[in-house]
Amino acid sequence: MNRRSPAAALTAVSGVALAAAVLAAAWGLAVGGMADLVPRDPAALVRWGLPLAEVAARLAATVTIGGLALATAVLAPTAAALAVRAATVAAAVWATAQAACLPLTALAVVGSTTAEDGTPAIGVLLGTALGPSLLWAAALAAAVAVVLLLVPGPRRAPVGLAVSLLALVPVAAAGHAGHGPGHGAASALWLHLGAVTIWAGGLLMLVALAYGPWSAASDGVASLAPVRRFSRIAGWCYAVVAASGVVPVLERSFSPTSLLTTGWGALLLTKATLFAGLGAAGWAHRRRLLARAAPSGVQPLGRLALGEVVVLAAAVGLGVALGTSAPPPPSPDAGTLPPLTVSTALTRWSPEPVLALAATAGLVTYLRWVVRLARRGDRWPTGRTVAWTAAMVLLLWVTSGGPSAYGHVLVSAHMVQHMVLVTVLPVLAALAAPVTLALRALPPTTDRPSGPRELLLDVLGSKAARVLLHPVVATANVVVSMAVFYATPLFELSLTNGVVHLWAVLHFGLAGYAFTTILIGTDPVPHRPPYPLRLLMLAPAMVFHTGLGLVLVTSSRLVLAPSVLAAARPAWLTDPVTDQQAAGALVWALGEVPPLGLALLIAARWAASDERDQRRAARRGTALAASPSTPSSRSPARSTAGPRRTGGSSAPS
Repeated sequence: MNRRSPAAALTAVSGVALAAAVLAAAWGLAVGGMADLVPRDPAALVRWGLPLAEVAARLAATVTIGGLALATAVLAPTAAALAVRAATVAAAVWATAQAACLPLTALAVVGSTTAEDGTPAIGVLLGTALGPSLLWAAALAAAVAVVLLLVPGPRRAPVGLAVSLLALVPVAAAGHAGHGPGHGAASALWLHLGAVTIWAGGLLMLVALAYGPWSAASDGVASLAPVRRFSRIAGWCYAVVAASGVVPVLERSFSPTSLLTTGWGALLLTKATLFAGLGAAGWAHRRRLLARAAPSGVQPLGRLALGEVVVLAAAVGLGVALGTSAPPPPSPDAGTLPPLTVSTALTRWSPEPVLALAATAGLVTYLRWVVRLARRGDRWPTGRTVAWTAAMVLLLWVTSGGPSAYGHVLVSAHMVQHMVLVTVLPVLAALAAPVTLALRALPPTTDRPSGPRELLLDVLGSKAARVLLHPVVATANVVVSMAVFYATPLFELSLTNGVVHLWAVLHFGLAGYAFTTILIGTDPVPHRPPYPLRLLMLAPAMVFHTGLGLVLVTSSRLVLAPSVLAAARPAWLTDPVTDQQAAGALVWALGEVPPLGLALLIAARWAASDERDQRRAARRGTALAASPSTPSSRSPARSTAGPRRTGGSSAPS
């Protein structure tokens, strides 16, 4: 592709991408069929207009998120401004198309503008589980456009990117995969959509900036540095899409034959084949084109990138068709929990994709940083690496293993998850010093935009970090948030709502890490209190956990979300009060033992610090005593050295 006709070239690429997405969606609907959502057959306009509106909304979201991701992490300021401008226009299209999906879906559900009892179709839709998700999706898509129009300066791209990814949460919940069993299906689809949109939209924006009519104002976009940055992002996106696409299929427990005998299975296999082809193209892009471009100085963005745009657009269209098609029914025993034993607690899995990805990526990244230090001759303590490995394995188990599988039916399993997140994991993470390792391993970035090291330093020096990492705020965050969580309907919502559950896990884990790293960590924090205050900071959390444990142990009735737990109670749980009392004992024990260990560690460090201060003072005193130029020895010498000059000079006699 050349620049002699950039507008025509960009129009051709966009047209081919849109045609590929629409044709893929139409073919998918013909093969998979629409889900049986409606009691009456809607008009042809609604039957085909709804998928087209969803395709338009998905493609506009892709351009929005991809452009903002490039502006945040890949492009120089001039090109980033162009990407944000294009993302703003795409966000407006996204909000319009997403809003159109709401009445079209209502007409598809009801079959006409009103139900038989006269209720408007929108009212009927909002009374279902699907309606609020679509309403939130339209509202958040509009919020993205508002943010991009109102937020000033360099914060516009990262803030808009965060809101855009948040706007995909109700989109994921509205899909069929979002209504699978457990909390994992919706978050898996959210990860899937987020990674695909960053990858596809970023690639489309790179091509548009390099070959579009504004290419003269964005020179360097197709050069080696930004393409290499985007290639690293695309590699992570590929891994996320691959992992997140497997979770919904595993959670539904399909029989293997259903993938070969149903239209939904044919769509899934077709999308998997396309994805494998994308992986091969991406590998060729990184290993061949970038390697050839480095010594020659040739711009590596070209035909391969354009081919990826077209195939990714087709994958987006197939994704819309896959979400609209009815999947095969799951196995009859899918989602049935066996009685809790030590074996099932260790072997039963209920993946939470976001947290599983965080644990896996955290372990891989930490080990890569350790290897990077070793290659340049620096040493990183083995104990810290062991602590971080144990923390990530434990995080994976408590959020995707037995505690996650049984946590929505057993109070004791939930309390194991909660207490490990708040009291055990933060200790291991603080001892591992991940922030210190990152600052040592991440190379500084000399060009724009800022690299990971600069972004980390900006976060550590921000006002929010100074407030959240203040000892008083960190202590209050742990104690008050736990009290609010269990004294309000938030705990009940966390058992039934995947978003609230994920938020609670992330909040308690990060709050516990901030609190613990102030006490015993070596990572940089704005405020490091003295040792007596650190011991005092342990008291509120210990008192709260003791009180909560006593309430659960001594109560003869269910006090935590009794109606929700009763509805989900398995047949083998015949005494839920005993399970609640066991949960209270766990809270009591895990709320006392780890803090006592922290107190002993703080006391030992306090004693060691005092001993170092005493040795330092002794060495200073010895050095002063051995020095010949002490105040007592200078006076006699000065008195016999001759007349002292006071202002002018004295002539020799």
